[in-house]
Amino acid sequence: MKPYVYTYVDNDVENNQYFYRLKQIDKDGSYKYSIICSTSGNGPQIFILSQNFPNPFNSSTTIEYKVPKNCNVNIQIYNLVGQKIKTLVNTQKEKGEYKIYWDGTDDLGENISTGVYFYKINSGAFHNVKKLLLIR
Repeated sequence: MKPYVYTYVDNDVENNQYFYRLKQIDKDGSYKYSIICSTSGNGPQIFILSQNFPNPFNSSTTIEYKVPKNCNVNIQIYNLVGQKIKTLVNTQKEKGEYKIYWDGTDDLGENISTGVYFYKINSGAFHNVKKLLLIR
């Protein structure tokens, strides 16, 4: 019988030790577990700005980002003509994974109107922009 090679990439790890094993289920319903393999996560290796969820959104949305080293992080919301609407993050962050929630308000706490907006991350040499849609 030909051996199989299985690969699994777990993208949602932190600075912990992780244990994995494979459950092989045969056609007759019988099963066996593989030996336990362990590994340790050491946090994100690159900057990542994820797409907000949900998108489009009505009352609030979540933006996730990953920082591979201790650094200053700035995340802001802009309208279609490039005017800054809201600063979500402007602080020193340690290496890790973060979530921020935005409720569709501007820096004054006022609700903004339905439309297309952009959120931008700046952290040292890393810059990225994503589009989001607010529907009221």
